[in-house]
Amino acid sequence: MVSKKKVLAIAAAGGAAIVAVVALGQVKAAPGTVSFAITAKNSNTVQPIPGASITYAGVTQVANASGTASFVNVPLGPQLLSASASGYQDYGPTSFTPSSGLNYFVPLIPLGGGIPYAQSLTFASASVSATGATVMFFDQNTISIQAVAWCVVKNSALQAVSLGSSALQSISPNQSKPFQIPLSPALSPGTYAFTFFAVDANGQPVSDSTTVTRSV
Repeated sequence: MVSKKKVLAIAAAGGAAIVAVVALGQVKAAPGTVSFAITAKNSNTVQPIPGASITYAGVTQVANASGTASFVNVPLGPQLLSASASGYQDYGPTSFTPSSGLNYFVPLIPLGGGIPYAQSLTFASASVSATGATVMFFDQNTISIQAVAWCVVKNSALQAVSLGSSALQSISPNQSKPFQIPLSPALSPGTYAFTFFAVDANGQPVSDSTTVTRSV
């Protein structure tokens, strides 16, 4: 099952990119610059990805054994952020404005080997509430999947958000099926970007990711 983890988060411009943050402590940067860290993580397992290439403001760093790359005295944002790693979908580039002293978590979606199902398994619709989401997936074949949600506040304010997943269920050929994804803690009123995708019983993605904006 996909692990659930409560994090602090922001959505970059456009809503498609998701970056979560935790405080590193006091980090001083030169005037007109910013110093921060970015950790690349597997979007399914939330485990770090050592060796990932992370680029911000034209500066590329290779993530260490903890999946983290440090950026020191780089120009103040907004600047373009992107990340890549072998076996994962590329992230970005997307406009991003970091703050000094924070570690930003970038989720990379693994290619796995299940991605070819994306041709037949598609996102249909989603409804959300403060405590959960109902996601509809349609498939042309029979497949057992979990629906996964990243939830992040849309207006770039730092707020607590959720990573949730549904129970494993089977979809019959040429049918849509709802998946219930609990979100905990309950979301406060506001507008959020929800990114949904599906994984198989081994945690490998079997659909493309879809980001929708909803108010709760």
